[in-house]
Amino acid sequence: MMSKAAPSRIMKKHPIAESVASWDELRGSRPDIISAKELDLIAEPITDAEMHKRFFGKFTSNNHFSVDIRTDDGKYHWEIKKEEYPETGDLIAASMPIIIETTPAQHITGTVTVRTWGYQW
Repeated sequence: MMSKAAPSRIMKKHPIAESVASWDELRGSRPDIISAKELDLIAEPITDAEMHKRFFGKFTSNNHFSVDIRTDDGKYHWEIKKEEYPETGDLIAASMPIIIETTPAQHITGTVTVRTWGYQW
């Protein structure tokens, strides 16, 4: 008896997650690597307010989102947010793998997760 194959699920890339992962100001020693040093500037607690403002300025003001970046080994974690968001509304999250440069000689795999909120008006 033949069984039906489950329909394949095509995962679409999240445009904000891709933009975060490829933002020039977060670039490490290569275009495909994110610098931990640069993440430290815009993640909580924010030490470079201008860079933080430029980061969120890349996206339309209608987007309410936060970014969570973690290394796979759990040693490093960065949270980037513009403001506190309520726990209400429709939440959409997307993740993608990245490589993080913690020092010029050390690169660690990790994940960038973007959470966006939509509200019913």
